[in-house]
Amino acid sequence: MVKKVNVRIGTGFGAGPLPPSLKPLMQRQGLGGYFMETILEDQKCFNSEEGTEVLLSLIPDKAIAGKLCKLWAANPRRPSTKKFGDLNLEVAALGNSQGAKLVRAAQEDIILQYLYPHIDAKVSKHRNHLLKCLSKVDKFDPEMVPMVGGLLNELNLSKQPKAEEGADPLCGDWECTSLKPYVEMLQKHAQELICETREERQSEFALDIDALQESSRRDSMAGSVDGSCQLIFFTRYDNCTHV
Repeated sequence: MVKKVNVRIGTGFGAGPLPPSLKPLMQRQGLGGYFMETILEDQKCFNSEEGTEVLLSLIPDKAIAGKLCKLWAANPRRPSTKKFGDLNLEVAALGNSQGAKLVRAAQEDIILQYLYPHIDAKVSKHRNHLLKCLSKVDKFDPEMVPMVGGLLNELNLSKQPKAEEGADPLCGDWECTSLKPYVEMLQKHAQELICETREERQSEFALDIDALQESSRRDSMAGSVDGSCQLIFFTRYDNCTHV
């Protein structure tokens, strides 16, 4: 595992502030407490040599990482709780320096990486994931949905020569199985979302055009008024000079 968390505002992997939604969790030590109990004590993520190497790779201060590497190499059975405690002591020794802020931010990122729920983009866009979503949980019957074994049998039957006329040779595999109504339902829903999004964007574009035209009209009117005032001023000034 490498560094997978980059939630800080206005930075790459630096010590920028956390988003407002995450900051209260870290300040109240809510996630920190769960991290101690779940990751360090229960799962013991840093007990193994591999886990130790991951922890060291997530420490941005090379001097601290090198010092802790020697300490833990001399004590290979040192538990995860002690190792994270060693890191806390090293950070405390830095005081309020910029380096300390950077490592403290890294500690928070470590907690978020191991404990906070991750957003997987593939889950929200791949069909095989989306077909597993339940719209009506109370009415869901796991015994009535397509099973892998049944789908394989349906695919095998669909590949046999068809005696009936009018069979579509370009028919997709899923169209020949009991997955068809579910896939069609998903496609219909996706198409409705696409149309809705397109209409919203067209409406926003039309509003932007109207606003731009109104702004141009006002600028044009303002220019006409300024020109009229200048004409009146110069006319009066010219009359005064000839009196």
